[in-house]
Amino acid sequence: MALFPMFVDLEGKHCLVVGGGAVALRKARSLLKCGARVAAVAPSFVPGWEETDVRLVHRPFEPEDLRDAALVVAATDDERLNRAVADACRDAHVPVNAANAPEAGTFFFPAIVRRGPLTVGVSTDGASPAASAYVRKTIEETLPGDWFGEVIEYLGSVRDDVKQNVPGEHMRAHVFHVLFEACMERQRPLTEEEFRAVCRAAKEATE
Repeated sequence: MALFPMFVDLEGKHCLVVGGGAVALRKARSLLKCGARVAAVAPSFVPGWEETDVRLVHRPFEPEDLRDAALVVAATDDERLNRAVADACRDAHVPVNAANAPEAGTFFFPAIVRRGPLTVGVSTDGASPAASAYVRKTIEETLPGDWFGEVIEYLGSVRDDVKQNVPGEHMRAHVFHVLFEACMERQRPLTEEEFRAVCRAAKEATE
């Protein structure tokens, strides 16, 4: 089955994690990094949850917990419970990921690599989490360090400036490309003086 990769904005959205173990905690932390408001429901929680901003509900899962949830992760160590949660989510038309029973869910939780605004998601359609972890690690080792994320953030911050001052789509595309290469060469964002000089040279080269 060929899945379509799609990135979803979870900023400020209510997400529910069912389970209080280490796997559930790891997935809750991933959701928090995306700006989601996360609640977790389970009879008990392993150490580490108290260090997060997750709202903890100390009791078994109830179908009413799905109310207003934008996304659900069923991550208990009980496969039957995970399937039951997934079934309830399907009935309520709520996207759900089910640990230990991926086919019961409606989406897979990818292995993620981040560099600032850059997000790379890796999935094997639930066939092999080990393979996903291997590919994630390979990508992580191949990408530049933290400065790469800073460069991407910087390039996003100057987009409006370039659009306002560089005429023509073709010339703007060239300027964006040259700015990226200049940042990569320096392994950092440009200073204001460097930015102006690079833009000026790029424009002159296309005129």
